[in-house]
Amino acid sequence: MNYDSQIAQAIAQMFDEPLNYNALIAHALGSAKAAIVVDYLNARAAFQLPYPSNKELQDDLHMSAHEVRTIIENLKSKRILLKINEGYQIDPFFMDTVTYLVEHSSYQNKHSALDLLRSVSISRLNLKAIRANGGSLKSVILLSFIEDELSILDRVDRSRVYSDWFESKDPVWSEVSGMSAKEIRNAKQMLRKLKLIEVKKQGFPAKVYVRMNIQRLCAMTWEYAHQTPYEPELHISNESQPHVQGYFDAIHSPITFSPYAFVTH
Repeated sequence: MNYDSQIAQAIAQMFDEPLNYNALIAHALGSAKAAIVVDYLNARAAFQLPYPSNKELQDDLHMSAHEVRTIIENLKSKRILLKINEGYQIDPFFMDTVTYLVEHSSYQNKHSALDLLRSVSISRLNLKAIRANGGSLKSVILLSFIEDELSILDRVDRSRVYSDWFESKDPVWSEVSGMSAKEIRNAKQMLRKLKLIEVKKQGFPAKVYVRMNIQRLCAMTWEYAHQTPYEPELHISNESQPHVQGYFDAIHSPITFSPYAFVTH
C-alpha cells in the first residue's frame, strides 16, 4: 500500500469515528470547540497525518473560518500549539499546561474525576444533519448529553419510552460538557427551535423537564444521509416511541472514552 493510500485509509477510519473532546480540557481552555480542535489534531498526529490547513479543519469539524482561525490563534498564544518544522503540533506536555490553567481559573470540580476525565463523543451524522438544518455544534453537544441521560434512565427502568419527561440537569451538563450555563441555555433553545426537544416547567417549586423527539431526529438524519424524505415503515408517535436502549443499540454511539484523550484512563 502506497503512502497516499495509507493516508486515505487513515482519514476514512478517523471520519468513521465520532468527534471527541475532553471536558476537563474544555474547562481549561474555556471552550468546548477548542477542546474538539485539540483532540482532532492529536488524533491526526496519532494516525501520522500531516498538519491540516484551516480549510481542512473547517470542513472536517464543521466550523466556520472565523471559529477555526480564532481557536488556532488562541492555542498558539497559550503555547499549546507549537511550531514544528513546516507545521504545528500539540505541546507534548499539554496536560501540565491544562493543570496549570485549571488551578488558575475559577473552575471548581464538583463531580467525580470520571465525569470530567471521560471524553465526550458527538455523532458526526447528528452534527452534519443538525448543522444542515441551522443548528449549532453546541446544540449537538447538549443533545449528546440528553441522549446519554435517556440511556442511563432506561437502564434503571426498562419500561421507559422516549415520550417520558425527565428533569433537566443544566448545572451538571454544564460541568461535564465544559460549556457555560449561558451556552447550555442557548443550545437548549436551539434544540427547541429545531423541534428536537420539548421543555416544560412543573411542580412547586417549579422544576424544568425535558423530553426528546426521536422521530424528528431520525427524520433529520435520514433526510441528510439519503437526500430523500423520511418515510418510516413504522410510525413512531409521541405516545409510543421505542425503548431508549434499543435506539442506542441501533443508531447512536453514546458518550464514550476517547483513545485520543490526553488523560490516561
